[in-house]
Amino acid sequence: MTLPDATELAATIEIHEADINKVKVKMPVFITSETQKGATFEGEVLKIDAVPNAGRRWWGGDNVKRFRVEVSLTGDALDLKPGTSCKVEIQIGEVKEVLTVPSQAIFSREGKFSCFRSVNGDVTRVEVEPGSANDTLVEIKSGLEEGDTVLLYDPELADAETEGGAKDGAGGAAKGSS
Repeated sequence: MTLPDATELAATIEIHEADINKVKVKMPVFITSETQKGATFEGEVLKIDAVPNAGRRWWGGDNVKRFRVEVSLTGDALDLKPGTSCKVEIQIGEVKEVLTVPSQAIFSREGKFSCFRSVNGDVTRVEVEPGSANDTLVEIKSGLEEGDTVLLYDPELADAETEGGAKDGAGGAAKGSS
């Protein structure tokens, strides 16, 4: 019988080819698991494969290359068991006190980025300058102010697809974050 060393836990993850150049060895990682609700374990990137994982290419994969990245847990992770599924976030940068909107609120047309701002039911397209982004939020450098309400859909497309259009509906607030 072989028992794993719980003091040296590591995880192997796959990073999409579009993001692999952002990842560097020693970058901090944050690991969460459904088995340890509310707990976040810290770690760092140990190793980045130089070539993409070929496994999916031969079995009807999506033809997108992914690189294997090994991360270690640097803190006390004795409650996390080997073989447990987990979510790993790699901190590739940090911005503080910036205005953000959900990524679905940004639209691109003719090389320009915009949001649809709603004020008392009146919707206007506002050109914005996006900055840093992650999977869910986009920094807005100019064009919106904190507290603005933005739509998460393009009402011009909704008007074309439905007779009455949709002026009110799903929206999000521009928020400052830290």
